[in-house]
Amino acid sequence: MKESTEIIGRKQFEAALSLLNVQTKELIGGVSYRHSFIDMSNKTVHLGDGKIGRTCTAALGYSFAAGTTDGPGE
Repeated sequence: MKESTEIIGRKQFEAALSLLNVQTKELIGGVSYRHSFIDMSNKTVHLGDGKIGRTCTAALGYSFAAGTTDGPGE
């Protein structure tokens, strides 16, 4: 897990550093944000064929167990 976390952190750092090195305009002012909690376990979904479906509770599938681009899950 330590190695995986290091890989992810390094990728984020390198992307941020490259953006910093090419910046041409100083940003000033405050930072705004929005945060909300939404229960996605029972939402209406309009499907492409015109039918209406509903979401369900979360589940971890095969893709979750497969891992990420920085390595397999353990």
